[in-house]
Amino acid sequence: WSGMGARASIQRSSRSDSVKVAGKVCPKTSVVAAAVTESPPQRVSVVQFDSDVELHPYAPDDDDEDDSEVPVRVASDVDLDDDDDDEVIGKAPPQKGVRWHVQIMSDSFFSEKHCTPSGALRPRRPFPHIRATDLVKGVKTMDDGRVIFPGCINGWGALSALELRSITVRCTTSLGIRKIKRLWNAGAGELPTAESIPHGARATFFAPVWAKDGWGPTSAGFVWWYRQVLPKPEFLFGESAERAVFGSTVKAVRAHHFAHRYGKVKESNKDKLLYHTGVLLEWDHGKFTTVCELGFKNGVGGYGGKSNWAKDRDEKITELYRLMPPAVKAPWDAKQFELRMTDMPCANLDEFQGWLQYYSNKAELPGERLRFIDPTIVESKDVQVSGRTEADIVRYLLNYAMAERTYDEMSKNCQSFSTDWFGFLTNTRDCQPYVSLVRPFYRRKWENFLFETKQC
Repeated sequence: WSGMGARASIQRSSRSDSVKVAGKVCPKTSVVAAAVTESPPQRVSVVQFDSDVELHPYAPDDDDEDDSEVPVRVASDVDLDDDDDDEVIGKAPPQKGVRWHVQIMSDSFFSEKHCTPSGALRPRRPFPHIRATDLVKGVKTMDDGRVIFPGCINGWGALSALELRSITVRCTTSLGIRKIKRLWNAGAGELPTAESIPHGARATFFAPVWAKDGWGPTSAGFVWWYRQVLPKPEFLFGESAERAVFGSTVKAVRAHHFAHRYGKVKESNKDKLLYHTGVLLEWDHGKFTTVCELGFKNGVGGYGGKSNWAKDRDEKITELYRLMPPAVKAPWDAKQFELRMTDMPCANLDEFQGWLQYYSNKAELPGERLRFIDPTIVESKDVQVSGRTEADIVRYLLNYAMAERTYDEMSKNCQSFSTDWFGFLTNTRDCQPYVSLVRPFYRRKWENFLFETKQC
């Protein structure tokens, strides 16, 4: 992802059957082998030909313990098909928003990897967890029958005020058949006692409906813009980012398609096939440039705001993480994507190449500071699209992010996006993904930048 990798499939929402033309724009191929262990949390090993993901210690903890050895379990891996929570018994229908699974730990559970020295569960795990007593005592039953957990689950800002829909546990019958046993369903009366909930059971929550479209109820679109070079840095997201720059006369004048591999002290043969691509924009003010890229949804917010494009990437708490609103801080989702814009302290391409070289294998840096391997500028051209103000740029990206939201390792990844984005901006119709193995699966989607898609 912007230093932290990302991937995502793209499929037009079933509710997006009607679109309107925004007449005026204003307010890998991947060959993947995933080896996943059975017991949570899981470590994922990935082989791919486009590199949208780079495993990294997750969000900073409140303690000083080193979690770099804690195995990673990605958010999408906990979405089991054998537990359908959309059809549950209850008086009130589910909110039908984003579904979250949370692992329930017994009150007596202790593990050095998953607990602090004091015994508390470590915050912000990729697969969120909660003590049984905290769950049972923390929920509130609303007048309409819905059961809400008003607090913040496992320290994730986005996992607050969620609706509890079920508590389940996976068990094995006497014949060795594995199945899901429901301990509680929404509308089925009082919750079981904390003592009766087995260790490792799972609670399923729903976020509000608007969470399907963005990080805020009035700011749809999974697009964010980190403006780190301003006198007072800011973090903009969704349609509020467009509103923030609406009326600006600053225009994009030149685009640069770039590629690199992620920095590693020792590359395997597989690592040498991993490439991440993006587009650098130059503006007519000549003060700074902006990197545009595709990554896993919550790929940066879920990993402590660690970005290769930020100078303070290796700090325990980054400025980017401080500026991110709670809704952006959530476990990363490998099934969907977000689009990112990051302002760079580089006035032009030469200075940007200097940045890449400084943090690359071409410089004598200690291994932990290495960010890029063999960075290259694929192609550079003037921006040709007529609408090219800051607001226009954000609107194009919002349209693209809303048109097709899910990630596909074969056809929708960082390379397909950067190819679309560079080709659209510069009217380069023969633009192709950087890695040849991705090209047979690439289908040009320029129209996604131009049309506003109906929200969920």
